[in-house]
Amino acid sequence: MTEPHPFSEQLFATLDAHAIVSITDVSGRIVYANQRFADVSGYPLSELIGENHNILRSGEHDARFYEGMWQAIAQGQTWHGLICNRKRDGGRYWVDTTIVPFTDAHGLPEYYCSIRTEVTALVEARDLLQRSQTFAGVGSWDWRLAENVVSWSAGTAALFGLEPKPRQVDFDAFVSMIHPDDRERLREAVQSRLEAPANAPPYELEHRIVLQDGSVRWLMERGDLVFDASGEPVRMLGLVQDVTERRRAQEQLAQSERRWRALMEQNRDAVLLGTVSGYVMDANSAAERLFGYSREELIGRRTVTLHPEYERAEVDQGIQRVISAGDTLAERHIVRKDGQQRAVIISASLVATGEAEFIGATYRDVTDERLIRESRSDSVSGIDAETGLLNADVLDHRLSGEFARKAGAGDMQAVAVIRLENLAEIDAGFGADIRQAVIIAFAERLRETELDGALAARVGEHEFVIAWQGRHAAVFENALARLAERLRKPFDSAGQAIQPRLAIGTTLHRYAEGPPQLQRMLNRARVACNRAEQSSDTHVAFDRRMERSVARGMRLEQAMRRALENGDFVPAYQPQVDLAEERVCGVEVLARWHDPRLGHVPPGEFIPFAEQTGLLDRVCEVVFSRALADTGAFLAADPRNRVALNVSPVQLRGGGFVRALERIVAASRQPPSQMELEITETAMVEDISGATKVLARWRSDGFRIAIDDFGTGYSSMGNLRLLPVDRIKIDRSFVSSMDANPGDEAIVRSILGLAGPLGYACVAEGIEKRAHMDALRELGCAEGQGYFIARPMAADELAQWLLEGEAPLFGGRQAGGSRAGDPGA
Repeated sequence: MTEPHPFSEQLFATLDAHAIVSITDVSGRIVYANQRFADVSGYPLSELIGENHNILRSGEHDARFYEGMWQAIAQGQTWHGLICNRKRDGGRYWVDTTIVPFTDAHGLPEYYCSIRTEVTALVEARDLLQRSQTFAGVGSWDWRLAENVVSWSAGTAALFGLEPKPRQVDFDAFVSMIHPDDRERLREAVQSRLEAPANAPPYELEHRIVLQDGSVRWLMERGDLVFDASGEPVRMLGLVQDVTERRRAQEQLAQSERRWRALMEQNRDAVLLGTVSGYVMDANSAAERLFGYSREELIGRRTVTLHPEYERAEVDQGIQRVISAGDTLAERHIVRKDGQQRAVIISASLVATGEAEFIGATYRDVTDERLIRESRSDSVSGIDAETGLLNADVLDHRLSGEFARKAGAGDMQAVAVIRLENLAEIDAGFGADIRQAVIIAFAERLRETELDGALAARVGEHEFVIAWQGRHAAVFENALARLAERLRKPFDSAGQAIQPRLAIGTTLHRYAEGPPQLQRMLNRARVACNRAEQSSDTHVAFDRRMERSVARGMRLEQAMRRALENGDFVPAYQPQVDLAEERVCGVEVLARWHDPRLGHVPPGEFIPFAEQTGLLDRVCEVVFSRALADTGAFLAADPRNRVALNVSPVQLRGGGFVRALERIVAASRQPPSQMELEITETAMVEDISGATKVLARWRSDGFRIAIDDFGTGYSSMGNLRLLPVDRIKIDRSFVSSMDANPGDEAIVRSILGLAGPLGYACVAEGIEKRAHMDALRELGCAEGQGYFIARPMAADELAQWLLEGEAPLFGGRQAGGSRAGDPGA
């Protein structure tokens, strides 16, 4: 007999200590199991020895799986694979298993030795990645060239409309699912990469695939080669992502642009599109005829140069009114190319597309003195020239005269302000003629109030009034509800269904309380109408609580204007740290306001109000200017350092903020690449297409982009991958409860697992304990911030905090003397 090798006992002991080991006979009965087997399975050794191995079956694998395994080992072959076993308490665990047959003197299997390694965490991570890819509309594939086998991930299978599980096909089967018109392009792209040098870039191609139900989907595909030690290509790895929605959006945009051009050309009035800085972007044929210039000559000209010099200052002021108020109407003169002057009525509106703002203006030639006199006569007579409704002056006269004379002791006066909210959108999308037709049709519907003696008036460009006098409020409310139903019905214009969007505010005044005043009633109805615009309700009735809210709002607005003049808005700074290097890498700028009269006003109150009053850009300009001055030395110390600035959804949609930010950065002499603009995930979910365009513009200017509060906006990773962003900020609600809630830890793990392949760095907010930081570091999170690291602090505290170096970073002294480990401090 051969003597045992001197290392045999040590080798077996080492294996026994680190692996799950068992030996079964040919019937599957366990004759040996080590202690690690017992620890992992939960069975004592006394219950394992002598039992059939079937007690560990979890139900994960079907009968064919076990038949294939037994067929291999019964023939004396070594078998290797992943098995899901059942624990004694019913739980499940995965093991990477190798089964080696021990043969007798005749070469027949006598016993089977199983060596297992628990890989539950790896399998769960793999499954999570596969589910995440499917969820995000992303997939991967691996083509082993020598074997001509393409392995698909579950995400790829889902994209192709198949059951979302990994699978293998040959390359031709892969190509067969490509749209016939795109197959040759794909083959050429793959062949070009195979023939290119090793350091050539990956191929990139957008192509269509045909699903089993016949539907078509667009994919973006990238593929690159893997080479062996001799420089020969052995594999090609690829990534596919669903870009169907983006392609559809591009086609819709192209169609919109064609419709826009067609509508412009159908407009009998001259139409100019201009930038907010006052330059012509586009013009229709009617504009060429009116101004005498070709379209190419008009594009790029300053708008004011089309007017006589004595009117240019007024024209420039009109542009500013459009930018601030949204629209304007004025009578002016233009100077044709041949020098002739023409009288025109200009109707201009501000149009925001999400990517930028521009001004759409129509020019109606009213040089004919008869038209001018008629227009002026209408205005003097108290009739709105466009709709034939009363104007505000006549309405006031009728209410205070005729209505007051007929009023009884128990009568009331009711006023409804009705706004046609999407008038500017109709003008931009369909042209001035359609806009005018909608206004006229809208006015006709207003006359059908079903209220005896009611008056209908137009008191603004898109604001109308119904006034009524009677005894019972329910009569007014019921008739108004029926009127609103008619007003909401779409208008048909040349086959186009145009859906009006309304906001209605109402107020009532009883004569017993004194004579009514139209202006006061209009103001109250407008307050209610504003509430309707901000809520999902079309109709809101005024109550006195709104008046008190408006009064507080006015006081708050006055206080904010004082604060801007006195410099009471100041920045606070919360450090962000690199978790691996344990160094400060950035600071988030937070606005703070302490008013001498109101005390500390929280950001949650003053920032939404600043948005409503249009003061937010000024607040941000003050805070950001000071912040860049305070952090100049910090940014200069390391080019990797950055300052994070929060951007509101309102600023995301408007163009003024970007211009202000560009001025601030230019004055600070800091590179935009060290500025990071944080946008909440919710703001982008509201308009993913518009947000993408705005963020792309900011990024092209050199700014970094971060998604704030990620995980709370219910967006899909399919949308996220389309956004031009650099960093994801994991919301504090998940991070702060990681140690107590396994579900939150799984969410954080999932976000990190998805962000990495898409090239996004991650910042975890809400780090309140060392346990949070240690767990995030193990999960591979790059950066973090939270009370454990540092609270928000003033500029002088930040300078001292940075001066003290790394000692206080993790659990040391914090600004204000509180301990970092105390999240409630």
